[in-house]
Amino acid sequence: MGPGRGPGRGKLRPVARGARVLWQADWSDATGQRCRRVLGTSKRAAERALSKLIAERDLELSGGTPAAKDATLEDVCLRYLAHLTTKRARPATIHDASVALDRMRVFMLAKTVGRLSRLRLVEYREHRLSRGRVSHKTINTEVATLQAALNYAQSMGLIHVNPLAGLPSLPVSEEYRCRITRAPTDLECARIIVVCEASDRQSKGIPRAPLLRFMQATGTRYCETVALTWGDLNIDARSVTLRAETTKTKKGRTLPILPELVRVLLTQRARHAHVLGREPRQGDGIFLTPAGKTWPKNSTRFRVFFYRLLREAGIERSDSAGRIITLHSLRHAFVTRLARSRRSAAADRLGIAFPVPAKSRHFGKNRIYQSMRKIGACRVCFTFSHYHGRSQSIRRRKKRCR
Repeated sequence: MGPGRGPGRGKLRPVARGARVLWQADWSDATGQRCRRVLGTSKRAAERALSKLIAERDLELSGGTPAAKDATLEDVCLRYLAHLTTKRARPATIHDASVALDRMRVFMLAKTVGRLSRLRLVEYREHRLSRGRVSHKTINTEVATLQAALNYAQSMGLIHVNPLAGLPSLPVSEEYRCRITRAPTDLECARIIVVCEASDRQSKGIPRAPLLRFMQATGTRYCETVALTWGDLNIDARSVTLRAETTKTKKGRTLPILPELVRVLLTQRARHAHVLGREPRQGDGIFLTPAGKTWPKNSTRFRVFFYRLLREAGIERSDSAGRIITLHSLRHAFVTRLARSRRSAAADRLGIAFPVPAKSRHFGKNRIYQSMRKIGACRVCFTFSHYHGRSQSIRRRKKRCR
């Protein structure tokens, strides 16, 4: 093979060996060496054998291995799940990925990656849609999990190419959603707290109302809230630190809290000392069960209690439009209160405008935590409800909150 020339596709020619006619192939291997071999007695069989040799040669030239195209789908999925474990993904994430991969692997009817079919994957999506109330977003997440596993296998050299790359996703607009949530209003949030405090007075354990108050006032997720310890609370600075290992995004952040919430937490600390019979340590959780135990990371137990509070407060979990209230809706309520606060005089004096995407139901949270410290100085900023508007940039003004 001369300089600047490709290896070519090889050539076949018939050769006579006695009374038989054999088909001989000439081609160049990955090192540039000329090869010659008899591949069969029929031209069709020789062409198939030569195509296989050329494919293995091209795969080796591209950095792959000849065995890459024969990698089993089960091995690829197991290696990807092990990769998620190495990245310290949440157990729920690993479990959901495992369930999705097993379901698709059974449906695809392909033992090796080379036998995966894009048409079969489209049929899987249609099958999932026909089975019941499954949203397009859920199906896209399952397909994306398989594509991520194949991309990881490609990056590790287990396969040469991803046969499912570039498959368009299903639309995820609101009309295709099966579960639409809504944020409770300020009045509903207050009723939930009143009912929870009445329930706490009937028990002798640690109250649960401070946990709901904290989630409403800071917008933290359930798993982030129950993982807080007394060492994360800074009473002098009136702030609480969410550690990176306890957050969903694996990024730590510090949130300001109002003086009223600080007093609630100090009362909670005194109640802990009464129930536990000792002073809380720095590593003890701020929010414990009535029996003084740590809340589980899975929110099922607390969700059951939260839905009971909704019934006792006379709040319909589902409205006339089919939107439902969940425990995570407390976070949405906090976000929309901050977004609505841009209309208040206090927010205008601070020069803060919250960007709300025109096509999104939830406010982008990254900008919230950058501005919470300024907003936390104004109690009026936490007394508003929903606001949905077009995206606007942050405006810096010289006037300060009086």
